[in-house]
Amino acid sequence: MSVWPVAFAVAFDFYVAAERRADPSLVGRPVAVVREGKVIDVSAELRAKGVVAGARPSNIFEFCPEVRLLLYRPERYAETRRRLLDLFARSFPAVEPVSTTETFLDTAGLAPAVCREAGREAWRELGIAVGFGLGPTKAIARAAGLRLTSREPGAFSAVPAGPDAGGRAVRDFWDRLPVHYLYPLPPGVTVRLERLGFGTIGEVRRLSPTELARQFGWPLARRIAAAASGEDTVPVRGTWPPPSFSVLRRFEGGLDDRGRLAAALAEAADGLARRMAERGLAGGEVSLVFAGERGCRREAGRRLVRPTRSRSALLGALSGLTERLLAGWPPEDPPVEMEVRVDRVLPPAAEQLGFEHLFGLPSPVRAPGAAAAGPAAVPPEAGPSPFTAAASQVPLAAAARRARRESLLAFYDPFRAGCSTRV
Repeated sequence: MSVWPVAFAVAFDFYVAAERRADPSLVGRPVAVVREGKVIDVSAELRAKGVVAGARPSNIFEFCPEVRLLLYRPERYAETRRRLLDLFARSFPAVEPVSTTETFLDTAGLAPAVCREAGREAWRELGIAVGFGLGPTKAIARAAGLRLTSREPGAFSAVPAGPDAGGRAVRDFWDRLPVHYLYPLPPGVTVRLERLGFGTIGEVRRLSPTELARQFGWPLARRIAAAASGEDTVPVRGTWPPPSFSVLRRFEGGLDDRGRLAAALAEAADGLARRMAERGLAGGEVSLVFAGERGCRREAGRRLVRPTRSRSALLGALSGLTERLLAGWPPEDPPVEMEVRVDRVLPPAAEQLGFEHLFGLPSPVRAPGAAAAGPAAVPPEAGPSPFTAAASQVPLAAAARRARRESLLAFYDPFRAGCSTRV
């Protein structure tokens, strides 16, 4: 049975389920999880009273005086998240985390019953209700998953018609979706589109290039048009369990030259950055180990502010760790071995999807041997949208030069014309 190749898994009430699993006395009671003064998750008992995530904790007591408010506990949720992803890895050939509660799954060649059974396993083992959206690309599968109305474990929502029925039904489904389903875009873009009067993705997709660039400038307009096409080509990448990258160097005679050390660190940072870039990944943690010939060994690590594959960022982190490890190092046992490792390696959120093919550019990330996932999403007779065809003629360098100026001009005077000719 042929099915859509991508699934988007959504874990409903994830934080509440993690708390109830740790404290069974919370089962059946109204529970809300609070982070930085805002409610991020509520139990079914609270939803029945009209309380939803995003409410203020003080307002919840008006609806439900007996509610139990729980503070956000990242360690507890991280462990539950790991167990859920491990469960997915038992059933699907590739698992790509998106956020704490969302995951892309490779379902090519699998029947929908696999999703249903995986959802039931998550409920039995972890008490988490997981639903699935099925579609031809990540963007469209995500939209199908977010449209799920049932919170029953293993429930799934598939894009109409199926992969063998052609692309017209898929295009109609996509075009009718509200604009807030566009992904990935910077915060506030879809809200601004709604304020400008655009209600559906189809309305945005049919915009002319000049109209969209007047409001957002060319660089952001290109991203909006690409997202509205739904034609992302990046397949689901198997990034769980998270891979790690390491470099091991030995120094004959011991490391007693700072210049030699600096060169080794730069070489390690360059190699790690290049290897992550080739796979479209970014590291969230860097660790460094020095070992001496006589047994002296020291190790230190650093959690990065945000995942990165920047050579300079990696080199900066390694330089700081080096100073810490070599301070007070016994001179009679100079380091002869150095190991650099990057962990917590996952795809950056902005690169979960890829639309470079719309502008005649090579996609930066594609699994070896993987085919593009986009053809099923758009019928061949439809061709590229008017915007993507025209926007692709704008040089990237020129668009980048105009970004800030055009954005400011459009902000103060949204009806200025001729955006494509000013520098």
